[in-house]
Amino acid sequence: MNQKQFFIGLLWLLLISIISCVPPKSKDNKLIIHKAKDFNISYDLADANAKYRLPGKLVEISGLSILNDTTIACVQDELGELYTFNLNKSVITSRTPFGKEGDYEGVACTDSLIYTLRSSGKIYEVQHFKEDSQFTVKHRTELRKFNNPQGMAYDAINNRLLVACNGLIGDEKSANNIRSIYSFNLETNKLDSIPVISFTIDDIYQFLDVGGIEKTSEQLAEFFSPGVNNVLAFQTSGFAIHPISGDYYLVSSKDNFFMILSPKGKFRYIRQLDSKLFRKPEGITFLPNGDLFISNEGVNEIADITRFDYVKDIE
Repeated sequence: MNQKQFFIGLLWLLLISIISCVPPKSKDNKLIIHKAKDFNISYDLADANAKYRLPGKLVEISGLSILNDTTIACVQDELGELYTFNLNKSVITSRTPFGKEGDYEGVACTDSLIYTLRSSGKIYEVQHFKEDSQFTVKHRTELRKFNNPQGMAYDAINNRLLVACNGLIGDEKSANNIRSIYSFNLETNKLDSIPVISFTIDDIYQFLDVGGIEKTSEQLAEFFSPGVNNVLAFQTSGFAIHPISGDYYLVSSKDNFFMILSPKGKFRYIRQLDSKLFRKPEGITFLPNGDLFISNEGVNEIADITRFDYVKDIE
């Protein structure tokens, strides 16, 4: 290979990399939105009802969970610290260490405990939060770094945590195409090795193209070229369970997509998020009344939490 061929090849690789990181839009600049025929979403994701700016200490916010009706528990990407954010006052009200520095990606609150998720697959159980007797118990799981566990939610009906990740346990190659949700039993403190739900990137493409929804073939063909793998990556960055419908809500910060699944894994809704409102969606949670919150990591800007009021069957 001569020098000219080398630089041409390098430019092609750079171009592919840039394209794969930019959320696709149609020629008329409309976002890609698809829903199953029997489903109506309850949020206007193009228009937030409120936006809460976060302090610099939470610029890398990576997970959030409702602690009570007025308070959100937050964790950021680098520190073993829990933060509480008061919705009425729009301020951080506490900052509480629970573990060593590390890559923490999720938080889930039960009635009496707080759990945090590390990207290595470990789950940290914080007991007696904010009391003098507070301490942390670490639970190892079979999930590994290649599984990239990023989202975690408390399933109160089944008394378990659900952890969203890439691939299958023990199969590193599967992380390229398979997305899974695993169950962590809160009575045994063990992760079930069989996923609750698994789907592939190919399944997403099939739903977007011919899944009994609005026709979108031309839109997809413009951006998702045949033979190009992982243009749509959908690597879960946040995961929550809807308190009313029980549906599973997921966000992917890598390509700015939003997904709703039924508890049995049926695709209900997929939407590309507007990058002006969602710079890097990393966390998602709900109030008991259904109001939705999505956090955006700040990168080089101020991080924030956006709020969307629950309105049944808005679209």
